[in-house]
Amino acid sequence: MEGERVSVSVIPLFEERSASWAAQAARRILEEMLSKMPQKEQARLRGAEGQVAATISQLVRRDVVGFNVVYDQMTDEHYVVFTDQDMRVLSEPRSYERFDSQAAELLFQVLAAELHHAPGVGHSAMLVARRPVAGVSGQTGITQVRWNIMRLLTQRGSGFSISMRKQALRHFLTLLDLYRQGTVDDDAMKVIQEILSSDVVPSIFVLGAPAAGKTTMLNAMLLDLYRRGLRDKIVVAVGEASDFVAPPEIRGPDGRPRPAAALMIFLPGQAEWQAIGDAIRRSNAMFAIIGEITTETAHLVVLAMQAFAAVFGTMHATTEGFPFALWRELGMREGYPSSFVEMLRPSYLFEMQIRVASDGAILRRLERITRLESGRMETIYRAPSSPAARR
Repeated sequence: MEGERVSVSVIPLFEERSASWAAQAARRILEEMLSKMPQKEQARLRGAEGQVAATISQLVRRDVVGFNVVYDQMTDEHYVVFTDQDMRVLSEPRSYERFDSQAAELLFQVLAAELHHAPGVGHSAMLVARRPVAGVSGQTGITQVRWNIMRLLTQRGSGFSISMRKQALRHFLTLLDLYRQGTVDDDAMKVIQEILSSDVVPSIFVLGAPAAGKTTMLNAMLLDLYRRGLRDKIVVAVGEASDFVAPPEIRGPDGRPRPAAALMIFLPGQAEWQAIGDAIRRSNAMFAIIGEITTETAHLVVLAMQAFAAVFGTMHATTEGFPFALWRELGMREGYPSSFVEMLRPSYLFEMQIRVASDGAILRRLERITRLESGRMETIYRAPSSPAARR
């Protein structure tokens, strides 16, 4: 395993160290990086190292399993979100606190330096660190820390999307877990079960803002589909989407979690999208798990649908904006032919939203479910109104 390990010097997440030690270590690294920057850039980012170091110091906490720097395109501001092992938003450390744009850029540059390159606008890059960790039972396992960074450009300005997940082998949240957490209610559960029990599994897209619970919701539905027989089908996964494919409850002869049937995993840059589309058709794959739909993966949505495969993915979009967002990620900047929407395979759009209750509790809710077919949208479930504020 030593040969696979990637050193991430700036984030000592699994060291037995204190938050103050982590903050001091981060400050030293940030100071060293700033000193090597051009004078003009150094002057612009100088002063942001305190907020970045303070934020990093929170990441050594055991209850912090997820972290996001969220860029709000409407306000041109950044916010931080901390989540626990069940991906519930934490109120301590405080989530949805404003994060200075200079701090977001500095953290982005530090992680890009670890990658030895910064991704271009609209493209994401992933950094993975694997470390042995002793669990409560004393058994040592490998836990990995995944960072995803992306530079964004909008009409209002530019920003950065940064996410971190500490990942270890553990059970995925089920739909029942999400029901108990209040993410879905009784009516939503009935609609979801009807969709998943259909003889023909439709394409499913989970939409919403960063940290709204899109991946958690999609994983829960995929786990339900596995138990209904998805494990016996040929599945294609692309890049990070391989995280969605094999819940730990399903293991192969070698002990590794995976479906019982053939599974093809393509990594970004490993093959051209057209070649992946050809592989879907040749293998008669029925499902394509894409994960987050970006400029890099949007073409595969169309290719998979043309091959009559159901597509599962997440996207930073609203329900009404989904077709337009997909059109944009395909590289189209002008026009919007209705024929494009009409050719999309019948799909269900699940929109997630974040609600802040009057007592300050932060909840992630399934807001509505919409059926998209032949270019028409029909809302089949909408969450009841609540006094909680939405984000």
